Amino acid sequence: MPNQNQAQLTGRQGERWFMNRLPSSWIFQPPMEDIGIDGVVVICSPGKFNGLEFRVQIKSNQKWTIKDNSIVVRNVKPASLRYWITGFTPTLIVLYETTTDRGFCAWANQVLADKTKLLSSEENEISLHIPMISPIDGNIWERIGHEVAGLSAVVGRRISMAGSVAPYLRALHVLSGAAKALYFVQQAHPKPGFRTEEQEALMLELEIVSHRDVIREMRALADDADSCGGDVIGFREYADNYKELCSTAIKDFDSIIQNPDVIRDCNVSPEGIAQHRNGFMHSLIDAIHQLAEAAAGVRPREDDVQEKGPTEAGPNSEAPS
Repeated sequence: MPNQNQAQLTGRQGERWFMNRLPSSWIFQPPMEDIGIDGVVVICSPGKFNGLEFRVQIKSNQKWTIKDNSIVVRNVKPASLRYWITGFTPTLIVLYETTTDRGFCAWANQVLADKTKLLSSEENEISLHIPMISPIDGNIWERIGHEVAGLSAVVGRRISMAGSVAPYLRALHVLSGAAKALYFVQQAHPKPGFRTEEQEALMLELEIVSHRDVIREMRALADDADSCGGDVIGFREYADNYKELCSTAIKDFDSIIQNPDVIRDCNVSPEGIAQHRNGFMHSLIDAIHQLAEAAAGVRPREDDVQEKGPTEAGPNSEAPS
């Protein structure tokens, strides 16, 4: 049986602790692979919060350092911060301490609202100070539901302000087509290892084209939103994060985005592409779901939502995942 170091054991303990404190009807979904968060919580309960979801990043320690009534979280990568506050779903940072068996939480966009310089930091690792104002107990979940609903309502309002729904339908078409193509590559026969070189090349090209189209479309959507003055944040950041992951397996991916003709000549790691395929599909499905909900206006109505805390947190409030 594989051995785990102390940090891994502590991390697992924190995940179990958090899941055991969720309401029984709320569902915790671990990611299919390491995509920068520990899981997604789906609120499954009668009422206006049903179906809403939020991401969770759990940090565990035997004994946290406390300074000015804040927990000091060291060795956080700037890339992780950018991931937490971009996208379409809010990220809840959970801090668990094993020696006291207690935990605190804060929304990533709240923590980083006045620390935007950290997002572009050239340091490999930085420290965060998380205020100890939200202990995780049985009384917090109603408030969490209100806050998730408030954040989701902000996304819907921002998108509706951005003008015509046509750009969003176009984006949904491209993203769903990319997800369909990746699923086809994953399931197509013959399976990898039994395909001819030509078949492998065609599958690889289909996958690269899909990734390229996702990035170009999300950037175009960001441009459309900017031109309409909707102040929607998250589209361009999603494209940048997506491109960064593609670039780990596709050399000079920027040139492919600009010039599709170079696809057949590009330097690709098929193993690297395959390793992240499930993560790409999960990301696309999540983006499609959130875009469709926001564009269709199916989020809770503003007068049904008691907006608290995070909706006033700053410029990244509307896309804090």
